[in-house]
Amino acid sequence: MPQRYARLAIAAAVLTILLKTGGYLLTGSVALLSDALESGVNLLAAVVALWMLTLAAQPADAEHPLATASLSILPARWKGEAF
Repeated sequence: MPQRYARLAIAAAVLTILLKTGGYLLTGSVALLSDALESGVNLLAAVVALWMLTLAAQPADAEHPLATASLSILPARWKGEAF
């Protein structure tokens, strides 16, 4: 289920980037271009979140006896450090 929300976040980020880029192309507003580029950070965070949630959903094995559930918090940390 969390992966579904991460995919939705990716779709929303792509749509946001497209709309802001379209606004920039229509108006020439550098502020919209800057905002579209900044939205790329949100897209990257959503992609990393999906990756980590996918890894975290894997069951424990001999190499990872405690499983990988703790990986799901890493994207939030990375995004916080990016800002």
